[in-house]
Amino acid sequence: MPVKKPIYVWEHQFLPIDNENFTERHFKLLVSYIERQNRKLSYMFDTSCRSGKDGILFKQYVGVITVKDLTIYVLPKADKDAKEESEGDEKKKNEKLWQDRLTFMLSQVYKLNVQTTAPANLKWRPNVLLNIFLKKFLDEVAVLLNRGLIKTYRKTDGNRTALKGKLLFNKQIAVNCVHQERFYVRYTTYDYNHILNRIIRQALLAICDITNSSDIKGRATSTLFNFPELDEIAVTPELFSRFIFDRKSEDYRNVIKLAEMILINYSPDLHHGNNHVWTLMFDMNKLWEEFVYVTLRRKLTTHDCKVEEQDSRAFWRRTQVGARAKTVRADIVISKGEERFVLDTKWKTPYDKDSSGKPSISDADLHQMYVYSHIYKHDDDISKNVKRVALLYPRCNDEPDITGYFEDKDNKVGCDMLFLPQKEGGSQGDVNEKEYVHWRDQIAKKIETWINVNTKQINESTIKQSLLG
Repeated sequence: MPVKKPIYVWEHQFLPIDNENFTERHFKLLVSYIERQNRKLSYMFDTSCRSGKDGILFKQYVGVITVKDLTIYVLPKADKDAKEESEGDEKKKNEKLWQDRLTFMLSQVYKLNVQTTAPANLKWRPNVLLNIFLKKFLDEVAVLLNRGLIKTYRKTDGNRTALKGKLLFNKQIAVNCVHQERFYVRYTTYDYNHILNRIIRQALLAICDITNSSDIKGRATSTLFNFPELDEIAVTPELFSRFIFDRKSEDYRNVIKLAEMILINYSPDLHHGNNHVWTLMFDMNKLWEEFVYVTLRRKLTTHDCKVEEQDSRAFWRRTQVGARAKTVRADIVISKGEERFVLDTKWKTPYDKDSSGKPSISDADLHQMYVYSHIYKHDDDISKNVKRVALLYPRCNDEPDITGYFEDKDNKVGCDMLFLPQKEGGSQGDVNEKEYVHWRDQIAKKIETWINVNTKQINESTIKQSLLG
């Protein structure tokens, strides 16, 4: 069956059925996929109808969906109100630019090697995002095989011609009433047929169905030859939640994490052959937060700064003894000296439309930061006070940073809106690793400069107050 040309859509975009690319058959497979997951994935995408046409409405999740012979790329776009009607070369350039950005952010957050697909200066080709993840998994499995798969002890029940282990009398009477020369026993086996190896083998089998790349399919097939015969396993999210890795199995941790992403999002159609559905989707809000955090942690920890993620604070508790408190959780908290800076990332434009239809700064975002400015001031380390908070938005146009402060006599805290730079596209739409590293460094430099400027202002104010006092 010939492979269709990939479809590129933006987050929050509606994809209608047409007779050329996204057909009725693809739509029904996606509907069936959602239903088989008990609609647990409707937060990623869902069915919708617009202008009398059925289709799929994508949400804030981005990534890759493979449906039968079709690959759908859902690309990020910070400005949800931006026009999507660009055509021709401009449309292709825009798609390549956002593919570049998405892949680089994923490579930083999930420690993927983008250069596994080609040399450093690489032109985009179809399925490159999908193939990067699958190659990462195959590379991790290759490392594991070089180190050697582990064996474990397991209990096995079976009918044997020799007595070995413990004789199961109930089974012996039920099964071997006629064949008294046999023994139904339970014995201990030390082999490779344990749950971790079985999961990896199942993921390798799934890759052969997921990808259209002959290179990746060939690598997966050859890797399977290095695996012993293993039993199949029913894969559920609960299966992965109960894993505990010890000193012996710690090398499996990264491989199992990638295998989970492959298998949990894989839905084989057992009744119609190769009509499989597989998704690799990421919450863009969370990805942007993780990317900014990883960037700041890498750069600022060497400049006398402590960078913390998802720092939780209690803000309300019931009077009953032992009641759990309600908490707030800032995305990023940076401590430098005796000062603390609270940052919150937002993958959107900072403006809502007021009653007149004109852009207005989001009240909800400011309310959130006002709470942070109070909550993060009161903790065990009272020497570190919050003097400034900031909302971090992606720069969509040429927005200047916005500075301000909260009108509070007891707690005058500055609140700024910083627009982090977005990597500009090259003339040929090339992925250049050095350019993207420079983009990452620009983001860290902007936050570092903002911290240093405000730390200097705070120090000068403290000196002035001490002199006056």
